[in-house]
Amino acid sequence: MSETVSERGGIRVAWPADVEAPLPEGELEGGTVVCPWHSSGFCLRTGEALEAPAAGPVEAFAVHGMDGEVFVSRQ
Repeated sequence: MSETVSERGGIRVAWPADVEAPLPEGELEGGTVVCPWHSSGFCLRTGEALEAPAAGPVEAFAVHGMDGEVFVSRQ
């Protein structure tokens, strides 16, 4: 799994390496990010696949900011 992560407004978005789709560029809809290539929906908090055609979850990361720095860690 790729560890590329995008922090958008304090939420975590993982990049699914098996598809290499640009998930961090996806649309945010409530608590879901929608893949711009395949329209699969993923839960921002857990990485769970919520909409087909995703076959499984993506890894989710904890992201928080402190003193102007962004920290990313595995859950």
